[in-house]
Amino acid sequence: MGYAIGRVRRSPSVAPRALCRPVTAKVDEGNGRERVLTEGEIAKAWAACGDDDFKIVKLLLLTGQRRNEIGGLRWSEVNLADGTIAFAEERVKNGRQHTLPLSRQAVAILAELPRNGGEAVFRRAIGQELKRG
Repeated sequence: MGYAIGRVRRSPSVAPRALCRPVTAKVDEGNGRERVLTEGEIAKAWAACGDDDFKIVKLLLLTGQRRNEIGGLRWSEVNLADGTIAFAEERVKNGRQHTLPLSRQAVAILAELPRNGGEAVFRRAIGQELKRG
């Protein structure tokens, strides 16, 4: 995301597709990653998404979930009435089922998405990894 934010700063006309690039910075010798976006970076990323485009990026920003967890989201995992997403253990990196409470903004974004008769929330084959651009 840092790469994309830098590009947007230098050239606001850059398409926000680059926002899907992950940004983390190792801060210690361990396996953990500690880089988080600043409020300014989040605001610029949100603005670069526009009103109707790149809703997947907005959900990533709102939920803090991994790109393949949101990119592979299934309608059967989404409960708009309760405002939650229930991830099964096979769908998450740590292998533990968890239920994610959603903000009103995240629920509104999901409610606006078309249901094209398939299980996938976003238009790609379920099980297919999102590729880094």
